[in-house]
Amino acid sequence: HDGIYMRDNRPNGMGPHTYNRELDPRLIPDEIKRLQRVIEKLEESNAELQAALQEDPTEQEFKIAVEENLVVIARTKCKIRELEKRTPCKCSPAADDDGMSNASL
Repeated sequence: HDGIYMRDNRPNGMGPHTYNRELDPRLIPDEIKRLQRVIEKLEESNAELQAALQEDPTEQEFKIAVEENLVVIARTKCKIRELEKRTPCKCSPAADDDGMSNASL
């Protein structure tokens, strides 16, 4: 049965916290969307695996795949929460596009 697998494309030695600090803040919204799509695909995969398990409850590989997907989903949700903390508020007067603070005007 086909499954969905998530690959870790971070350079060697980069843990999840390093990965998030290295990400350009302007790319955070796109990364969050990408991670949300990963979760959607894994949830779809789990639904298919659960259906297959209904037909053959003894299939251990399907059970293991569901459990592994649940772990990846939980980790991915955690990454999204971490990235959301780093997303600057668009309505704050912190800085304009030119890097000048509104407070200095």
